[in-house]
Amino acid sequence: MSDLRTILLPAGNVLFHGTDAFEEFDLPRGAAWFAWTWTDAALWAGWGSKARGQRRVIEVEVRADIVLLDTGKAADGHRRCERLCGDSDATPWGAATAVGSLGFNGWKGNTEVLIVEPASALAFRSLSRVPDSIIPHGRPRASKTGAVS
Repeated sequence: MSDLRTILLPAGNVLFHGTDAFEEFDLPRGAAWFAWTWTDAALWAGWGSKARGQRRVIEVEVRADIVLLDTGKAADGHRRCERLCGDSDATPWGAATAVGSLGFNGWKGNTEVLIVEPASALAFRSLSRVPDSIIPHGRPRASKTGAVS
């Protein structure tokens, strides 16, 4: 696996985690996706769920430098999952276990970062609610006439 590329996520960087889980928490307790911007995290808060808890964005700060795998394009990520997990269709959490076993605390995707153990790498900064006007990914949008597209 000497051809694995890495990227440094320096301490002090700010990341954002969007969620609509019923449970209130400062940091996810397991592997979780983090966006580079508040807006991207807000769009992913509740991305495929049906009315669950209040949509919110958790702002966190990287406590110490983190070396991440750089998965590059999505197709590259699938190939890496197959090499790391033995399954190109492995869930991100299955791949996170494999990445963690190699000593990495996550990987950089196209527009986000997966952190394997958020509690060990990140510090809570703030929590904000997502306004209803921001429609999450994966939800139908209503047109001006009320029709759903």
